[in-house]
Amino acid sequence: MFKHHITFALFGGLNVILVGDFHQFPPVATKPSAALYCRCNPAKDTQNDLLGRKLYEQFDTIIRLKTQVRVTDPEWLDLLQHIRHGNCNERHIAMLRQVIVTHNDCPVTDFTTSPWKDALLVTLRHAVRMKWNNMTTKTHTHALGITLIKCPAFDTVQVDN
Repeated sequence: MFKHHITFALFGGLNVILVGDFHQFPPVATKPSAALYCRCNPAKDTQNDLLGRKLYEQFDTIIRLKTQVRVTDPEWLDLLQHIRHGNCNERHIAMLRQVIVTHNDCPVTDFTTSPWKDALLVTLRHAVRMKWNNMTTKTHTHALGITLIKCPAFDTVQVDN
C-alpha cells in the first residue's frame, strides 16, 4: 500500500509519496501507536504523536496492493496471516517452536548454508535486528566484492516527551 497527495502545503507544496508494506508486522516501536498509521490516544500519546498522526491523515489517496508475492508456502502464509491478526492456534505455535534455534526440535542451524543463508529472521529485540542487518550486509557486500560505505544519521532534534 502507498499513500500520496498531489500537492501537500505542509511540506512546502512538494509532492509527497509514502511507500510501505502495511501488511507486514508493525515496526519495532516503544508503544503500539508509535506508527503513524495507528490511531492515537489523546489521553496517553504525546503532542508529537498526535501531530504525526494528523500529518498522516492529510494523505487522501490510498492504493492497496493485495497480491502476496514474497511468501509462497501456503502453511507459512496461513501462519503469518494469523499472527498479523492475533488469532494463532496451537498448530501455529507448534510451527514457530520448531524453528526456534535453541529449541530441542530445531535442527542444528548453519546460517552460512541454504536455506538459512537466505532466510528471514524474526526477533523482538531491536538490538538483535540491528546486528543481524549489519552482519548480513557485510556478508553480502563481501560476497559480491562491493565496498560497504556506512553513513549513519544522528538525530539532532531534541524532542522532550
